[in-house]
Amino acid sequence: MDHRPRMRPVLTPAQERDQVILDAAAARRAAGEKVRALRGAEDGRLRIYTKAEAGPAWSRSSSSRAVFALSGQLVLFAIISAILALMVVMAVRFDGSEQGAIFVGVFVVGAVWVATAVIVIRSIIAARLRRRSGLPAPRPNSDHL
Repeated sequence: MDHRPRMRPVLTPAQERDQVILDAAAARRAAGEKVRALRGAEDGRLRIYTKAEAGPAWSRSSSSRAVFALSGQLVLFAIISAILALMVVMAVRFDGSEQGAIFVGVFVVGAVWVATAVIVIRSIIAARLRRRSGLPAPRPNSDHL
């Protein structure tokens, strides 16, 4: 056994502030709240967010590309809406052997459209909650707890 006294490492003021936030988040999680410590996008400071306040940044994603900004999600939604409208026009306009494949495409694009709409709605709700709480948008993939 090692009987040497253990010394606590010297922390910088930023690390001490982060440790206080992490301890507070751990205490809230122990109390049953669903919170996560995320860094703010503007200043990089660690803050505690609920699932509703974090929006899409709550989900841990891999190193793949993802759209987290509300403006980017709205652009993506507009593009998918245009593709869905084009697919519906094609399904209504064409009669022939390709109609089954077009309806499959409409179904797939429609499912992607619904998923994107849900993400956009969650992002809008999260932005309103953060504005009410005075929290900045969280930086994706910056969770510590």
